[in-house]
Amino acid sequence: MRTMYDSIEPAAIPTDAEMVGGYIDGSWGPNWSANGKDYGWDDAAWARFPNAIKVRIAATAQTDDGHVLDVEAGDALSSEAPGWTARRRAAGVEPSIYCNLSNVGAVLAAFDAAGVILPALWLAHYDGVATLPDGYVAKQYADQDMIPGRPHYDLSVVADIWPGVDEVDAVTKDEFEQWKANFQQVFVAPTIDSLKAHADAINHLLADDAVHGNAELAAQITKVGVALDEAALKLEQSAANIPQ
Repeated sequence: MRTMYDSIEPAAIPTDAEMVGGYIDGSWGPNWSANGKDYGWDDAAWARFPNAIKVRIAATAQTDDGHVLDVEAGDALSSEAPGWTARRRAAGVEPSIYCNLSNVGAVLAAFDAAGVILPALWLAHYDGVATLPDGYVAKQYADQDMIPGRPHYDLSVVADIWPGVDEVDAVTKDEFEQWKANFQQVFVAPTIDSLKAHADAINHLLADDAVHGNAELAAQITKVGVALDEAALKLEQSAANIPQ
């Protein structure tokens, strides 16, 4: 697990932070009371953290940029999250959504209604506990009021791999494309053993961190696995009906 600092004031964050989150919008969403003030980090702000992993946050769905969309009161709406996610994926980025306990249900419902694969979720839950709940890539567990000295930043605990933020092994994707082309031959003259062997290979592939860090690739591989399982079951059923 890792620790991330995020703030609208980059100067408040220690320069040795291993991960930092900052805004890329010029100002926060249209309903934000402080709209008009420039909260976007400039190049100098990002340059304060030369060794940090940088998480770029968009506060409005109209910003087709960044790793994360901030979905909370005054910023992007839950209903806007699927469209923004689809646009970022079309741009070649696997995005994430920031939300809190009060609106995570609305976010899940929005993705379900839109038929868009749910991206990684960064949850805001100020319980002061730096543990990551199942199903989330990060949890913002403390705001400035909970930190001694009240520094102007929040703290999050982050998974070892954050899809779209951390680099994933590009070779794995290339290898999968080649493997996918090869496995199709299995369906030409399938046997139960060959189908099961390929299904086992898929399970092994899904356990790879690089694949786990790429939601779209993992979804593709899962679909292939389901097809293999269904083919093996049909073949077993057919074999059972053949008179001995």
